Amino acid sequence: MGRRLRLLSIRRELALPAVLATCLCVAHAQQPDAQTQTLQLADWCTVTCPRPFLVNTVADITVAYRGIAEKTTLCCDLHHQRADGSSGGFYSHDWRPAPEIQGEGRHTFTVPIRQAESLATVTLLIFTEPAGRWEGHTRLATSEALPVVDPDPGYTAWANEVRYNKSWIAFDWSNLQKPLTEGVHSPRSSTFPEVIGRMGSSACRWWTARAFW
Repeated sequence: MGRRLRLLSIRRELALPAVLATCLCVAHAQQPDAQTQTLQLADWCTVTCPRPFLVNTVADITVAYRGIAEKTTLCCDLHHQRADGSSGGFYSHDWRPAPEIQGEGRHTFTVPIRQAESLATVTLLIFTEPAGRWEGHTRLATSEALPVVDPDPGYTAWANEVRYNKSWIAFDWSNLQKPLTEGVHSPRSSTFPEVIGRMGSSACRWWTARAFW
């Protein structure tokens, strides 16, 4: 009975932080949807993007291209400007590999919009280059300065104050080559690493599942 109570206590201790983190993420995800705008940036591309861009969201930037005779790579970078009008330089882009394009079509870039010091506007830079590099680009289309709005300044202030502790977990995969065994009961005063060290691989995987779900 004592061991069962201890396992129930472990489950509760692991589950509560995970549930709390999930609730915070879901609550903040309910941001107002930004309207969209369509911009003709050049004779070869038209862009549809949010109006305005919202801090702490992910922006979908759809580029419709045409008349691309050669096979090349389409890229989308965002630069930003500060409230005093000065340039902040490179700001953000889609972390996924840039797409290869030719002829006519469209592609949607997914770009994170994060808080930056004195952030006021962003400028879109749409360009092509066979290897996806800025140097040597063969086409370039830029937008005017587009406004960025923070819909929840309180959340942004809180997020800037949060400090994260590093944590880790190690696995001895050699145990998977033989029958798995159940761990022994650990004293209540044991720490998380000590408990893990005294438990078998199957229990270790159970801990991981409870920690992340």
